[in-house]
Amino acid sequence: MRISKLVAQDKYIFLFEQGVFSALTFISSFAIAKNIGIKEFGYYAGILLFVYMILSVSNAIVIQPMQVAYHRFSAEKEYASYNFVMLTGICTGISLIVVLSSQWISQMTGVSVPAIIAGTALMTAFILFDFFRRWFLTSGQLTKAISISALLLVSHLVFFVLLYFYECELQEIVMMMVAVYLIPTMIGIFFLKPKFMSKVVFYTYFSDSLHQSKWLLPTAMIQWWSGNFFVVSAGIFISPAALGVFRLVQSGFGVINMILQAYENYLTPKAAKIFDNKSKSEAASLIKNISIKFLGGIAIILLIIILGADTLIHFIQINDLITYSFVVKGMAILYIFILLNYPVRIFIRTAGQNHLFFEGYLLSLAFSLTSFKFLLQTWGISGAIAGLIFSQLLMMAFWQYKLSKLNNQL
Repeated sequence: MRISKLVAQDKYIFLFEQGVFSALTFISSFAIAKNIGIKEFGYYAGILLFVYMILSVSNAIVIQPMQVAYHRFSAEKEYASYNFVMLTGICTGISLIVVLSSQWISQMTGVSVPAIIAGTALMTAFILFDFFRRWFLTSGQLTKAISISALLLVSHLVFFVLLYFYECELQEIVMMMVAVYLIPTMIGIFFLKPKFMSKVVFYTYFSDSLHQSKWLLPTAMIQWWSGNFFVVSAGIFISPAALGVFRLVQSGFGVINMILQAYENYLTPKAAKIFDNKSKSEAASLIKNISIKFLGGIAIILLIIILGADTLIHFIQINDLITYSFVVKGMAILYIFILLNYPVRIFIRTAGQNHLFFEGYLLSLAFSLTSFKFLLQTWGISGAIAGLIFSQLLMMAFWQYKLSKLNNQL
């Protein structure tokens, strides 16, 4: 069977579903910023950074092992329930810790206790919704994936109407976003119909996840901090408004980021299945062929953004962003380097060499820790963007070197 037949039938449905989710994330960020202002949006961005950090943890423990192991456990109905139970447990435990520490967190960050507690509810609803999307996509249940995404679209439309007619407080914004994600999540639970499982079955799945995540989990934390250290530092050492501007621009590029995640989530299980069947060259060929076509189109879009950044900012009509077109250009340049790294990332995951991620992100974080003070004090937000670009180049060089050695061994 030709490699192209593995991806010919459903890749457009994957991209459509991912496009809906990405577009909603992008539009909601700008709608919230216009409603509550850049400073308050900076606090909201801080809550989202927390949500995304926990999402990276849950992905390392549950989602990424699931994507690689699905072809081995796909016939077992309890496997879906196991992943759901694991994610629910993670969200519950972290929520309890945050709620018990909410007074201290409020004093440290300036965010109100009700908004912090609402943030834990947003974390749970968002992570569970993301799980259902990924499970239905990984398992080929595309109709169900599209159904919950369509319901998310309807929920967002109601949210946008409320933002248009009412000026909201931060806590109200967070609670409305909880409702936006909770509704499709409940439908996802209905579709999944979680089942009880024996302890033996649970520990079989758990041992497999533990084996895969022993490098993925520490890597997730290192990766999150290496990618967000400059962003968090901008909020602490410059101002919450600076964090708001940075995250607002990142939200725009989040559309591209989500598409890249869809590309990775779609391609990794298929490449892993071929790789496990000892067809290593065929797996590499699949990754190369799909990446050239897919990433080439995104690179063209990024070049257009670089050339038309000023026009784009005026079109969006958020006054606080007009003087920040350089941030848009800098982020577009950053994403070009991220594109170049993606095929390498997928092959490393497919080959089971997850420790290379840990080592690469640790190297990036070390650079961030040693350079952030100088870069932020000297160039402000521009210094943060420069730091992210240098970090990406450092990881690119390291992974390319390690991949060349890996190919020689294979």
